[in-house]
Amino acid sequence: MVATLACVHRSQTDVTLFPIWDSAGKEGYIDSRGQVVIKPQFDKVTDFSGGLAAVLIGEKWGYIDRKGEVVIKPRWKPNDRYIAAANPFKDGAAVVVEYATWAEDGDSYFCGYIDKTGEYIVKPQIRRECRAFSEGLAWIATDVRDKDGVRIYKDELNWGGFIDKKGNWAVKPEFYRSSDFINGIASVTKYSYPEQKWFYIDKTGRTVPDKEAIEKQKAGMPAPPVKPALTLKFLRLRTISERPNFRNIYGYINEQGKYVWLSPDAEKILEEGWIRENYISRILK
Repeated sequence: MVATLACVHRSQTDVTLFPIWDSAGKEGYIDSRGQVVIKPQFDKVTDFSGGLAAVLIGEKWGYIDRKGEVVIKPRWKPNDRYIAAANPFKDGAAVVVEYATWAEDGDSYFCGYIDKTGEYIVKPQIRRECRAFSEGLAWIATDVRDKDGVRIYKDELNWGGFIDKKGNWAVKPEFYRSSDFINGIASVTKYSYPEQKWFYIDKTGRTVPDKEAIEKQKAGMPAPPVKPALTLKFLRLRTISERPNFRNIYGYINEQGKYVWLSPDAEKILEEGWIRENYISRILK
């Protein structure tokens, strides 16, 4: 039985590079033909977005370009809350998390935003959430606590709003939850369940009638994502561990149904007849 693993690619310019790994567990990238573009050398890689990809080198995250060159030096350490320390670039900026903390009333993150030079455009602070920029604004949920460390829910404290790329509030923090903006419209709510009621706002925070907002969002809906040229598929179980990719057998299959890349040891584990029929490097020999 062959199970499909999701391989997320965030824009049409990024779908040509696909993460791979070698027998030592180092990771790199191939193109849609299965050719190695960036040889496995990193401890962990992520998908490219905005021309850059976050990679783990040793114990810190940084960013590389599509040539595999480090363009933002590693300086963000993984945290024990399983929150990504270095996130994809969107709208010219990326969310980075210096550290994360846990409390009974919820996690907190020392998060901010960097540009493609690695400089902070919005300095990190303790916040409950830092969401990626979209249409020039980013949702941030504040985190204010009393002298005993208990989170305060009062007035504008510990609610969310939208900031611009200078870190100024474009929509002041007075909401409990929000979607991202689509064509200048976002849906928000001021309350949690069961009183939760959603409504629409524009980029100034002005309430927009439902009919007008829905029509505007529909008109600005982005095109559906382009189907990636390759799909990563699970082929054979060999071990169960925190990093199963290191030893289990996977492969990238193209739109013609042929495999352009097989993970380390695949040719030792899979049946010879299957490989000759399905693995493109053998087919072409």
